[in-house]
Amino acid sequence: GVRHSYPPTSPVRGLNPERPSKRGATLESRWWTLVGAFAASLAVAALFASLAGNPGRVVTWMAGAALVAGGILAFARLHLDENRRTPSSPRIERFGPGNAVTLARGLALAMAAGFLFVPAPEGILRWAPPILYTTAIVADLFDGVLARRANFATLLGARLDIELDGLGVLLALLLAVHLGQLSPWFIAVGLARPLFAVGLWWRRRQGLPTFELPPSRHRKLLAGIQMGFLSAALWPVLGPQALTLIGVCVLLPTVVGFGRDWLVVSGRIVPSGRAYELLDRWNDTVVVKGLPLLLRLLMPAAFVSLWLYDPLLESAVILFAMMGMASIAVGVLGRVGAILLIIAVGVHAAIHGLDPLTSILLAGASSILVFGTGPASLWKPEEAYILSDVDAGV
Repeated sequence: GVRHSYPPTSPVRGLNPERPSKRGATLESRWWTLVGAFAASLAVAALFASLAGNPGRVVTWMAGAALVAGGILAFARLHLDENRRTPSSPRIERFGPGNAVTLARGLALAMAAGFLFVPAPEGILRWAPPILYTTAIVADLFDGVLARRANFATLLGARLDIELDGLGVLLALLLAVHLGQLSPWFIAVGLARPLFAVGLWWRRRQGLPTFELPPSRHRKLLAGIQMGFLSAALWPVLGPQALTLIGVCVLLPTVVGFGRDWLVVSGRIVPSGRAYELLDRWNDTVVVKGLPLLLRLLMPAAFVSLWLYDPLLESAVILFAMMGMASIAVGVLGRVGAILLIIAVGVHAAIHGLDPLTSILLAGASSILVFGTGPASLWKPEEAYILSDVDAGV
């Protein structure tokens, strides 16, 4: 998540990040230590890969991983002067725990990226890309928290966090396509953020005005769902057909969101204007409230029809399917139920193929995951948590 640059409410007692480091160690010298740690980690990973797979491909994998790792390290080196809590505060000569976790996340992404440079791995190495990317996602949950709790929240950490989020999405999409899990056109989704940034840079270079985005409760949610989907796409569990359908449902809102945000930053619509208000009202009425209610009426009928037509699913996942469908229908922990139903129906589709009924269930559950169960829900405790942090960034 995005790491803010303000101090934590309860910093670790006695810890002062701005205190000079022992023995006069500078941030530059610590960066060189980081380079050594990255190189050693890649060497150890290459050794394990050579023992588990084709040794002839290890050199190519390591070269690709080193290329991406080098880019991450160079980016960090370029912005070392931003390792401060505010633009006017002294530079901190240590990376701190939050930055350490963020950079470790970058190392995991670089190792996963190495598999783009070799044929799709087989055997035990097939599990390496999803494990590495999922590890990076889990680490993303903790780097900002650690930084704030240790009083090490910095501008550098916020910049690294944002850039690695964008890099991770693009790398995961490329990997999923490379592994045959997603169609190549999904790569366009990963290019949305870089194109957005290039567009902003071009407008500023041309002297054109740019405008601030209004706060949004849903950008963080969509980003989290996007990364969760990409993690699932890398694991060899769901088939390409099911993943394509799920991907359209969970990634399309992100693309639409980037389009709306571009209209705002380019001044074509104003957040306080009539057009933005009408767009926001339509989204709230039709998409956030109307669509979930319609799905909660259609999905139980499709679920029962599938069960009668083909004694639904296998015994190993039938409980997941029933719990997920019941959760969505009555509006109790609906997003959790959507995940359970996606897993169950996705496994069924991987075995028996995608038909109209399973398509309705997968598309419906994916949409519920994004928009929730809407009004007339009995219990939605997850809403308060996932929409609690207002994230004004893209």
